[in-house]
Formats: sequence, structure tokens, C-alpha cells
Amino acid sequence: MLTRCLARRPPSRLLRRPAAPPPHAAAPTAASAPAPAAPRRAPPAAHPPRRAPLIGAGPPRPSAGLLAAAPGLLPSYRRAAAAAAAAAASKEPVAGMATTAAASGAAATGDGGGGAAGAVVVYVTAPDQPTADKLSEALVSSHLAACVNIVPGLTSVYWWEGKVNRDSELLLVIKTRATLLDALTSAVKRLHPYDEPEVVALPVAGGSASYLKWLHDSTAAADPGALPDKL
Repeated sequence: MLTRCLARRPPSRLLRRPAAPPPHAAAPTAASAPAPAAPRRAPPAAHPPRRAPLIGAGPPRPSAGLLAAAPGLLPSYRRAAAAAAAAAASKEPVAGMATTAAASGAAATGDGGGGAAGAVVVYVTAPDQPTADKLSEALVSSHLAACVNIVPGLTSVYWWEGKVNRDSELLLVIKTRATLLDALTSAVKRLHPYDEPEVVALPVAGGSASYLKWLHDSTAAADPGALPDKL
């Protein structure tokens, strides 16, 4: 039967071949050829991680040794601050800063209180003009003070005996030497009409050299025994 089937088909269909391209068909050119794909960009390199800022970072603090040596190079009024900074750097407590500053100032002068480091200004209040006048004269005449300025028109607001008080007072600005501060304080407390008079001393940082010499000379002959028994 296979022979019969092959005999029935035309010979042309049995010998079919693929058709050749027409003679006018041109070969593909470079212009018509598809463009090559662009190369893919490499991913950017990862940046190095940023350092986190230090918590509490700041300018470097001077060492305790440098601060300890600084007071000898600074004026007298900065010595207490330098000593406090040195103690803070070394984490050591500071005790008696005012006493230490006054003692170092007196030692630096070598005259027991002459010069700016040995001078102090003392504030004392008075209730009225007669008390201010008598107290000032007693301190100057006994050479416990070189000068006393009386400033009127002062209003003081203070806590006393469980309540707020408001009084009109006068302010005495007393200039003397640091070595006479204890004797001056005792004299004021003994002569003053107040139960607890104000006596506040501040160190003198500097000033006229001739004025400070006059202050020292005027108080050189201090005599607490020359004070009156009462005002």
C-alpha cells in the first residue's frame, strides 16, 4: 500500500525544496543592524560610614598641673578663680577660698597687708545719720580704718524674726587692711545698736599704688583700745 500512495502523489510535491531568496534582496547593512545594548553602569561604591559625634565633646580642659602653676602668673584678684579651676580639674574640694586668697596676697607683698592684696573694703549699715557719723569717727580715730564713706538713702529689705522687714538705712564703705578685719568686726559688733550688724568684707583687686600706700600707712598704728565704750 505504501507503494500505491507514493505513486499517486505528483513528483513535484515530493521533491520540494526551500525557495531561494529573490535576487534583488540586499544583505542587511550596519545601519539597519540593531544597535548593541549600552553597557550597564556599575553601582556607585558605598561611602564609608560617618563617625558618630562624641557626646559631650568640647574643647580640651587644661590639666590640673597647668592650672596649679597659673596663679603665680595671674593678678591677685584672679588667683582664687584659678585655684578653684585647678581644684575642679583635679576633683578636689576647695575650702576657705577667701581666706586662702587673702593669705596668699599678704604673703606676696611681704609687708603683712600692704598693697592691693592686703586691702579690703568693708560694708556696714547704720540705722540713722548720728550712728553712722559716730561709728565712722570711732573707726578712723582708732586707725582701724583709713577712710569711711557714708552713703545715705539706702533701702534694705531683709528677713528678720520670721518676717520680711523694710528699713531706711545708711551704708558705710570702710577701707582698711585685711589684717585688721577681725579687730574692726569686733569693734562694730560692740558699738553698733543692732543685735546683728552687717559686716561684709571684699578684697581689693587693684588701684592707685599711692592711695594703697596711704591706706597702709594710715592704719599702721591701729589701736583697738582707743575705741570708746559706746557711741
